[in-house]
Amino acid sequence: MISPACGIEDGKNRNIRLAMEPFDPILSVEMNDIICNNWCKGVPLDSPDISLEYVDYTGFPPMYLYYGEHELFYPHVINYVDLLKEKGVEFHKTVKPMCHDWAICRLFPEGRRAVKEMCRIINDKGDWPDAIMKSDPTVLLYKLR
Repeated sequence: MISPACGIEDGKNRNIRLAMEPFDPILSVEMNDIICNNWCKGVPLDSPDISLEYVDYTGFPPMYLYYGEHELFYPHVINYVDLLKEKGVEFHKTVKPMCHDWAICRLFPEGRRAVKEMCRIINDKGDWPDAIMKSDPTVLLYKLR
């Protein structure tokens, strides 16, 4: 999971996101509101289909989290990590002093390394053709779309 959008319920956590806004060069609270209103299309923001905090994690497989300390959702992701611990979900996390979605931004060396790491993780967990894995690791991400 890359930069999970946690804490998006209307009004409930807005001030926390507003406090983080100056640190995130990519997202703003206003942009986040527009995305939520268009993406959710009438589905309540506290629905497990929208908000990770309300998902039933019973029997969930191990998760890999990549997120940044300078992103809008950072305080909420900290709470989300605590929730995963509380629910007994196995997870691995990579946190960097970076912005939202840094882990898939190939402009950053950290992003390039994270993409390669994710490809190795996926390759270790699945039966992928050798031709895909011998090429540029990001090819795998495109094959998964």
